[in-house]
Amino acid sequence: MPTWIKRLTGLVLALLLLALGAALLAPRLIDQQQLRRALETEIAQSLGRPTRIKAIDRLRLLPTPSIRLAGVRLLETADAGAPVWIALDSLRLDAALWPLLSGRLVLAEVLIDRPRMRLPVASGQQLATVSEAMASEPPVSRTTTRQGAALPAPVVQPVSAIWHALGVSESSASETRAPGASSTVVASTPALPPIRRLIIRDGQLRGPVESPGTSAPPGPAMPRIDDLNLTAGPLAPGQSGRLDATFTLTGEQPAFSLPGQAEAEIVLADPLTEVRLQPLQLRLGAAAGGPGLPVQVETEILIDLLNARVLLDPFELRADGLRVDGAAELYSMPAGLAMDAQMHMPPFDLRRWLRTQAAIALPGAADSLSQVGGQFELSLRGAELVIDRAVFMLDQTPVTLSGRALADALELEANADVYGGQLEARLIASQPSSSALAPTEEMGAATSAMATVPVVHLTMSAGAIDVAALLADLQRDGRAQAPLTGRAEIELDLVGRDTDPQAMLDTLGGEVAVVVRDGAVTMVDLGQLIIGTVGAMGVSREETEDLTRFSVLSLTARGADGRFRSEDIQLRSHLLAIDGGGWLELPTQQIALDLRAVMTKPPKGRGIKELEGIPIPISAKGPWSDPRWEVDINTALGQAARRALREDSDLLDELEERTGIKGLGDGLRQILPGLLGQ
Repeated sequence: MPTWIKRLTGLVLALLLLALGAALLAPRLIDQQQLRRALETEIAQSLGRPTRIKAIDRLRLLPTPSIRLAGVRLLETADAGAPVWIALDSLRLDAALWPLLSGRLVLAEVLIDRPRMRLPVASGQQLATVSEAMASEPPVSRTTTRQGAALPAPVVQPVSAIWHALGVSESSASETRAPGASSTVVASTPALPPIRRLIIRDGQLRGPVESPGTSAPPGPAMPRIDDLNLTAGPLAPGQSGRLDATFTLTGEQPAFSLPGQAEAEIVLADPLTEVRLQPLQLRLGAAAGGPGLPVQVETEILIDLLNARVLLDPFELRADGLRVDGAAELYSMPAGLAMDAQMHMPPFDLRRWLRTQAAIALPGAADSLSQVGGQFELSLRGAELVIDRAVFMLDQTPVTLSGRALADALELEANADVYGGQLEARLIASQPSSSALAPTEEMGAATSAMATVPVVHLTMSAGAIDVAALLADLQRDGRAQAPLTGRAEIELDLVGRDTDPQAMLDTLGGEVAVVVRDGAVTMVDLGQLIIGTVGAMGVSREETEDLTRFSVLSLTARGADGRFRSEDIQLRSHLLAIDGGGWLELPTQQIALDLRAVMTKPPKGRGIKELEGIPIPISAKGPWSDPRWEVDINTALGQAARRALREDSDLLDELEERTGIKGLGDGLRQILPGLLGQ
């Protein structure tokens, strides 16, 4: 071998060894503290949040340029003691070698271990400020979706609006730090190097949570995403890639845990102005191979980076026979995240759906609530979700609905022309603190220890309601005859606990006021009950039926723990007046009545006229659909006889004359008072 070849080979080997040694030695020569601060600044400028890195625990150039950052924290603000927005156990970046040698940064793999993210929302004061500002703004233009639904176009500034929504200034793209002071981060437009593969392991997403500096007590945790494992790639402007993920959707109140799967084609625009997921498919519960309700969501998502908005159009959710479709837009506001959505729910069998999916058996006829659907609008401002312009059809009955939901409260208002009358109702469900509640007269002692379940407060006002149709629908089997007919005015102010209907009946308390006009008592043949017990003769069928009819029936009741008591039951008709009291147990549907009926105008007939004006005790006890009725007629007959003696009628003299027994009348007048207890 020629000498020059040997020398050249040796020189090349020496250079390679020198390069290898430099590559191995270079990471040790780098000032890692300075590099860590530079990375903190770079990440903060890209993501718009103050960033802290605990340490660089690996840095190498060969065989693949790689850096691993430990203890990465993205903070809410730059203030000392600011809460953590995102926390990563570690972040590993592996760069492709050959593109790096040519001056291009291509990340072969990005591995994020155990990310923990909390979604912040604005405080109540911030939301109030934004609401006032929105009220003073002129109407904004609207954007039309593919389905023709109009969505509001948010008024935002390009490029930096999304960072402004995160609470970061947009004046420049730099970090300024005074000596000894905390850094102030200013966001710039995000830049993304090509990523061949992104991996997230064991992630968690919580929220929303209240922003710091508020005095409101924290509410119960919202559902969160646990065990998030995601793989995506390639991620590069002008290219399309694949996204696959598994996760667990977890809730605390009520407690649930649903497995989930997600998949989508992900497309990044070039230049990087938008990201598309087309389509994104989500599967939850039984649809993901686990327990729970089978939920499927399919939507196309457009993430507009320049205008800081996310458009979901079209959107479709399926859960067994329930389907909701429409379009939604998420965008940024100074107070945080905002959303506007228009949704449509095709008719479905609500009774069957609740029975099969939630084991809830609704009262009423088996064919009722079989066609329930409607349309509604949703808007989200921070932590407040508002439902508006909602019109639902319950079979053939239209119901308008509005309301709002917070992390620990739900408020709904409904109006409907139902049962031939008008109904207005308001429902407030709230989550109490974990401390035990003191017993109250409305709630009762049995419910005071149930401080971990929601408190439901219902107020309702109804006028001209067909009470027979209403009570028939409230029957458990939907077949029993309603106990009353007539048109009712109803006022309810009720408080209960739990979300299960039966459990709520056990805790229900509050006040009830009912006035029924021009009706009849159908739970018992009141006329036959009185006349048959008396043994009256010659009373016409029409007059017997008249005893069941009334012009007014009224009562008020107070209750606790599912038991309601009334002391002012009143029934008035042109034949009789009834007064009394009673109680009703909702959980068992048992009833007990203690009434007094007075004939104000007795029907014509022998044996009934004498009872005019005398109280007749009537009692009932048992199932409220078929109680056992009793009439204490002996007491009434005794009073009638004593009254006749007091009036000294000619009856005894007539009897003496007919029998021919001298002194019979006077003798009976002396004996009968003792026999009758007078």
